[in-house]
Amino acid sequence: MFGGGQSEKLPSNQLEMFDDDAPGKTQACAEKTTEAQAVKKARKSQPRWPLYPENLPVVEEILDPEAVKANPLHYRQIGQEVSEQLDYEPGRFFLREQIRRTWVKRNAPDTIPVTAPLPPILFERGLQALGLLAYIVIGKYADHLKPTAQATRQPCITCCRARLVKSPILDRLLVVFDHMLRSGTYKPKTITGTAIAYALRQREGLQVYVDQGPVEIDNSLVENAIRPADIGRKN
Repeated sequence: MFGGGQSEKLPSNQLEMFDDDAPGKTQACAEKTTEAQAVKKARKSQPRWPLYPENLPVVEEILDPEAVKANPLHYRQIGQEVSEQLDYEPGRFFLREQIRRTWVKRNAPDTIPVTAPLPPILFERGLQALGLLAYIVIGKYADHLKPTAQATRQPCITCCRARLVKSPILDRLLVVFDHMLRSGTYKPKTITGTAIAYALRQREGLQVYVDQGPVEIDNSLVENAIRPADIGRKN
């Protein structure tokens, strides 16, 4: 009587909003994907600071398995593994290369090759040898110099000053934060959970800070530089 049947009809294109293949929606998704790929590619193409100066002298340290040392004629070398650490001795920095050669028995070539184990290090994946760490600790606690001040005195430290102490700490801290959220110790919507989630989202920026020595952790220098121009400015 009042035309109810006609008023309940849906427009012919109204259900297309639920269609994943709708032209507008497909184009928008494609644009977002292209933009995300471009951002990711730009980040990868950014130059990275070297871990240490390229002109440092190199000291090689040959590490062979005890079995090879005991019977060197019974083995032949088939390869080697090289790890590098920035080291220091009074008066100079140098790069310590630990060469762990891989051996196999001459009369039994099908046996498992043997390689000397890597000597113990203070920090997992650390690039600093004990001599350099001792120099940093003495400078901090005996000479009362912060790592930034030591980097000023010794430009060689600039390339890895953030890694000296921060990289292992950051790795462990992020692991702990991730475990806290996954285990449900702190819910995401709590104050602490929100703070932990925020810290985890800063992982990429923090990694740049610890990997590249000259990068500062905040923009205080920029803010201090523009502060005189902002004094007296009306909001």
